[in-house]
Amino acid sequence: DQQFPPFSKRCTEAFHAGLGAPFIFISMVPALVALAALADTANDAGRPVSASTVAQTYTLPRAQMMNIFKDLQRAGLVRSSRGAQGGYRLTESPDKIGLLRVIEAIEGPVRLAVCCEDEGDEPCTSCSVIDRCPVTAGTRRLNELMNEFLSRITSSVRLFF
Repeated sequence: DQQFPPFSKRCTEAFHAGLGAPFIFISMVPALVALAALADTANDAGRPVSASTVAQTYTLPRAQMMNIFKDLQRAGLVRSSRGAQGGYRLTESPDKIGLLRVIEAIEGPVRLAVCCEDEGDEPCTSCSVIDRCPVTAGTRRLNELMNEFLSRITSSVRLFF
């Protein structure tokens, strides 16, 4: 069973392996699977959708799909019910669920570069070149713009659900 680590952990591992800070959309398969699962959930007329059924639909291991639904539930995007008629349902209308929330539920915070993961105005304390880095402020602004854009993409723009 392959587990998907949070996005920031993958970035940190790549960074420490000398690969630099990877761009955000290189490995977002789990988030895409989550979008497909949410689309199935949204399109099933309010009936609960089982993780097993969604896993079969997309030929994924059941355990992997259950982990994705657990992450979506932890983020408040779906709720679960047990029993023979159990499964997962959306907690709100699909047009209120922004793409950013889905990605963050599965991957963690959306950031362009590892050096700019910290929130707020304080510079990263773990960066050894932050005091002379010319791109930190610009990268933080790009992060803000990217997050604003992703939060505006919902089913109301007919991309996913």
